[in-house]
Amino acid sequence: MGAGTPASAQDIRRPSSSVQELENEIALYYWLARMEGDVDIQGVSGDVDSGYAKSSLGLHYELWERDSWGGGIDLFRMVLEDDPDVPAGEGNLKTEVALAEAMFIGRTRSGQTTLDFFGGLRWMTLKSRFEAAGVDEDRSRNYVDPIFGVKAGSALSEWMHLSLRVDFGGFDIGTKLSYNLIFAATVNVSPTVSLGFGWRMFGFEIDDSDHEFDLRLNGPLISAALGF
Repeated sequence: MGAGTPASAQDIRRPSSSVQELENEIALYYWLARMEGDVDIQGVSGDVDSGYAKSSLGLHYELWERDSWGGGIDLFRMVLEDDPDVPAGEGNLKTEVALAEAMFIGRTRSGQTTLDFFGGLRWMTLKSRFEAAGVDEDRSRNYVDPIFGVKAGSALSEWMHLSLRVDFGGFDIGTKLSYNLIFAATVNVSPTVSLGFGWRMFGFEIDDSDHEFDLRLNGPLISAALGF
C-alpha cells in the first residue's frame, strides 16, 4: 500500500535510476470497519461499539517522479450505526465520516526496502444523529488537520510486499488529535495490477463546547490498484 491506504506496486520498483520519469497509480479500496469509543453530546455520555459499516469505499491516487518524490490524494466515506449505552438506558447514534487527504511524499530506498516521509492536509466531515433521553440532535461538522507520517515497506519477493504506515494529525488545529495505523500485504498479479490486503485503524478526538468524541474505526481492508 502506498503512503495512503491502497496497494502500491510503486513500493517494489527498481532503483530510481532505472524507472521511468513519471508514474501514476489509481486504486479502489473497501474497508470493513467498525466503530468504538466514547461520546458526550450535550452532557449525555455513551459507550460506542458498533457493527460493521454499511458503506465504506475509498479512492486513492499517487503520482511519482523517479521513485523519489511524489504526491497523493485519498477520498473515503463510510456510514456506521450504534445503540450506545447511556445513563438512562440505550441511545441511537448514526455517524457518517468522509475523509479527503492530500499529501507530499519523499522516499529513501535501500535495495528493496523503502522509507517514505509525508505531510499534508486531512479534511474530515463528521455528520452525526444522536438520540437519547432528553437529546435529539442532528449535526454536521468539518475539520481540517495537518498530518505528518512515515511508511516503511519491504519486498519479500517480486510479487509480494509488506508495509506499515503511521501518521498523526490535528494538534488542536482541526481535531484535537487524529491518527492512522495501516498494515498491508500487496500481491502483484501483473506488471501493472496489484491486490492489497491489510488492517487499518483510524482514530480521532474532538472536544467542542458541547460535543466530545473519542472514536476509533478499525477493521480489515482490500484494494485493487492499477499503475500506468
